[in-house]
Amino acid sequence: MTADKITDLTARRIERLLAYYKDRDDREFADAMRRAAERFQEAS
Repeated sequence: MTADKITDLTARRIERLLAYYKDRDDREFADAMRRAAERFQEAS
């Protein structure tokens, strides 16, 4: 494997990981907001 090919593979792998973590963070944030909204409705 050439160094360029290895660098390209690594860059794509990192990109995929970042996309995964961003997606997971977005889901966790959405879940937290939904729980907060439910608690707010229960309290009122």
